[in-house]
This record gives sequence, structure tokens and C-alpha cells, in this order.
Amino acid sequence: MASKMILCRCLMVILGIIIQTYCPVSSRPLARRDADNSTSSLRAIFRDWMTLHGKSYPLASDEYEMRFQIFKENVNYIEALNAKPGRSYKLGINEFTDLTHNEFTAIYASGLKSVDITKPKRFPASASEKRFRHESKTASPLPNRVSWKTNGAVTAAKNQGNCGSCWVFSAVAAVEALNFIKTGKLKTLSEQEFMDCAVPFNVDPCTGYDLRKVFDAITKVGIANETDYPYTAVRGNCKLPLPVAATIDGYDDSYPRNDEIALQEYVATRPVSVSINGAAEGFQHYKSGVFSSGDCHGRVETNHAVLLIGYGTDPDTGVDYWKIKNSWGLGWGMAGIGMIQRGGCGPQGHLGIASEGLYPI
Repeated sequence: MASKMILCRCLMVILGIIIQTYCPVSSRPLARRDADNSTSSLRAIFRDWMTLHGKSYPLASDEYEMRFQIFKENVNYIEALNAKPGRSYKLGINEFTDLTHNEFTAIYASGLKSVDITKPKRFPASASEKRFRHESKTASPLPNRVSWKTNGAVTAAKNQGNCGSCWVFSAVAAVEALNFIKTGKLKTLSEQEFMDCAVPFNVDPCTGYDLRKVFDAITKVGIANETDYPYTAVRGNCKLPLPVAATIDGYDDSYPRNDEIALQEYVATRPVSVSINGAAEGFQHYKSGVFSSGDCHGRVETNHAVLLIGYGTDPDTGVDYWKIKNSWGLGWGMAGIGMIQRGGCGPQGHLGIASEGLYPI
């Protein structure tokens, strides 16, 4: 009987973590530990969290104790921020809760070079951009809300794993969306193909790369389905040729930088690959709501690529948002989807979201 009660208690703890991981911002806050036994109860949660996320730290080892202390500090941070009034977003436990901010940044927010938003890049307007600008001037007003996920153009969020390969996930997600817009068919395409076949031998694709190179390669040879070339999070031998699942005609990176209104016009017509500051405080633990950054100065380091899939206004808080698809798995955000505040942070936007972007054509 006692063993059954212990099993039931453990299952309830796991269920509590799962509920916190997937519930929206209006749900109950992260379960608080008993005030008289907080450390021991948190250790039980940590052990169940390890099982849930496939983590393996030998009990009583130095590594176990170190990870537990990091986990504890992160949970305390999450609870403290969620308790503050007036926040438009919530944080939660996820697979990154045992990582320090520096560790997380080194792996998951280092896939792109920084961008100096005070000196934005400028490109000559392409024919497609000129055509778009002409059409947008005569088009009807922008819709108040756009969601390419609701429209069916966005595949489920994927997980780049312990590899700084956000660049390829953002680019491939943009191609998946464009292919749906053109053909009406949603296909899950391969990131691994470019990890193995399109990156120079002397470059480690897990330390970051230029997503323009992905668009260049797809323009030349197309892209395979993910089922034909699954992701491994490490570089392997190139397995081409394989059946081509989708193609593009090129890409455009010439829309105005540091202009959220211009970005909104483009996102109304297609998803856009953008770079953001994935190392912003708290973003590692983001769970739901509209995330905002207090760093709105003249320079933002963008170090992570995501796909911008829509915009709107949060009905609960009245805060305008951008909607992104991330590549940190289904446990981050709302099944891998996040919302970032739109407007109110200078021309570059929150997390530098308007500082640099491009899209396939």
C-alpha cells in the first residue's frame, strides 16, 4: 500500500510539471513547495524532471548536486517573476531549467553573428521588392491579426538539440511555409541535408552559419523531406541524391531594417526568417503570454534565428505582439510558439526582431 502511495505521489508531481509546461498564461502559477520542506520536495521534483526529460545525473555525484542547485535557482527565479504584478508573460519549467544562463546562451543563442542596429545593412531593392512595394501601396489596409500557423502554413515546432543550428531551422521553416502558400501542401522538410551537404568542411554547422546559404542551396538543388533525411544534431556524411520535395526561386533580404511597420507588411504576405536576441533574460524559461525585453537601447546583439509567423494583439493584456516559431522543442513556449511584444522598444523592436530578416521567393 505504501509503495502505491509513493508511486501516486510521484505521478502527481510529474503531472504537475506537465501541466505547468503546457498550460496557458491564465492557468495556475508554478506549484509552490511546502515552506517547511522546500528543498527536499524540490529534490523530488528535480528527480522526476530528470526522468521526464531524459537527463541522467548520478545521485550523490558532484554533477547531480551542481545541476540541482542550478535547477533550484532557476525555479526560484521563475516563481519570483511570475509573482510580479503587471507582467504580460509567464515563465515555466522546461528542459533548459538545469542550465545556467551562460550555458544556455552558448548552445542555443549563438547561431548567428551580432548585428549593429545603429548601422543597419542596406541592399538594393530587388525586382520582387519593388513589385511588393507597388502592390502594398494600392492594397487594402493591413489586417489586425495574421497567423500563418492558423492558416496551415507552419509545421510543428522542431528541436535543434544541443547544436547551434537555428539558422537552418529558420530557413527550412520559411521554405515549408512558402511551399504551402504556393502549392497548398504542407511538407516537413529536412534540416540535416544542409548540415551534411551545404556547409564547408572547415565549418562546424553547430556553431552557427548563414541561413542565406540554405536558400542558395535550395535554389540550386531543392530540398528533401525530413522523413528521407532525418535530423541528428551532428554533422554526417552527405546522403544525396534524394527525391526533391520542394524548390524555391531564390530569396530576398532587401526590405527596410529597423522598421516594424514595414516588417508587418511583409509578414501579412508570408512568414519571414528573422534574427533575435535569444539570450535575453528570462527568454530561456518563456512559457506563455507576450514576452518583452527591458533592453531597448541603441544596440542589440541578435544571436538566434526564428521564423516570424504572424502578429496581433493579446486579448487578455491588450499588448501588441509578434508570433514566432522557435526551434527549441515543444516544451518551450506554447508548443514551440512564442509571442514577442510588437512596438514600444525603438526602431529595432523587442529582442531586435526588426533588425534583420529575409524570406524565400
